[in-house]
Amino acid sequence: MRKTIILLALILAGLSTATAQAPETDSGPNPGIAPGNPLFGVEKFVESLEVRIAGLIGGPDMKSKALANNAQERLAEARMLSDINRSEEAQRAIQEYSSNINRSRDIARGNNNSDLGSQLDDISERNTDT
Repeated sequence: MRKTIILLALILAGLSTATAQAPETDSGPNPGIAPGNPLFGVEKFVESLEVRIAGLIGGPDMKSKALANNAQERLAEARMLSDINRSEEAQRAIQEYSSNINRSRDIARGNNNSDLGSQLDDISERNTDT
């Protein structure tokens, strides 16, 4: 039981860092572990776990923000993959970005959080313009 509590505390610490709005840099969000890296599956599993825990602990709004954070990371991966001419993988990352940001917006709207929904619309619009 104690190990579970410690694990949850560590995940929450990582989640709060991941969902906090960091100042934007010229290079944008960090792509993290890239597709093709043996640890990429682990990263995706951890992200999935973060979304679930965010929903359980913080409710729909926190889940929506965690999904949006994952979407931003997929977009950063797509840009990085495109830069190194891995266009098929970049396209998959863009599809995952789109799926995550749309799920995030649907959750925000379903929770009647129009402010969060508008913020997510703005993020999506900004990212499709680049």
